Formats: sequence, structure tokens, C-alpha cells
Amino acid sequence: MNNQGIRVIIADSDCELVAKQLTANAARTEINVVDKVSDGESAIESIRKYQPDVVLIDICLPVLDGLGVMEQMKRVRRMSGYIICRDYFCRFTAVDSVCI
Repeated sequence: MNNQGIRVIIADSDCELVAKQLTANAARTEINVVDKVSDGESAIESIRKYQPDVVLIDICLPVLDGLGVMEQMKRVRRMSGYIICRDYFCRFTAVDSVCI
């Protein structure tokens, strides 16, 4: 981790709400939300551009779902991991990108 903290991309169809929830807790941690996107294609572009440490990703994204994003990105870039958000209340499942 560098002086920017943990760089996070939020890829969720309701990314503003998830970002609000995450940043409310981020004040106490070293989390830096570098981008927020609402569909799978935008997630891939954002991951390539920002090279985050973690992607908080909704499994049910429009255009390309979260699993499709992870499948495409595992061929291109090794990241620390993904956190899959299954619903608004954010029951998270951590997934190491090597296991995908």
C-alpha cells in the first residue's frame, strides 16, 4: 500500500449509494475511492485506467455482469482482489483474483 491508501473502484448499478456508505466509514480508514461506475464495460475501462488495489463489484451489473468483468480482467491484470456485493445491505464476499 502506498501513501494513497487502498485504491478502490466501486462497480455497482447503484454506485452512488454504495459509495456514500463506503465513504462514511472511509474517514476512519485508508480507503480512497478512485472511481464509481454502474456497468461492466465501464468497470473494465476503469480497472485498466486506475489499476486499483480492490474492486467492490456488484454481481448483477448491466451490459457485462460482475463475473464477466472478473473473468476478462484475470487475463489482463493481477489485482489484490475483488469484493462482491450481492445486495444493497452489502453482504460482502471476498474473492482472491487468483481463484477466479
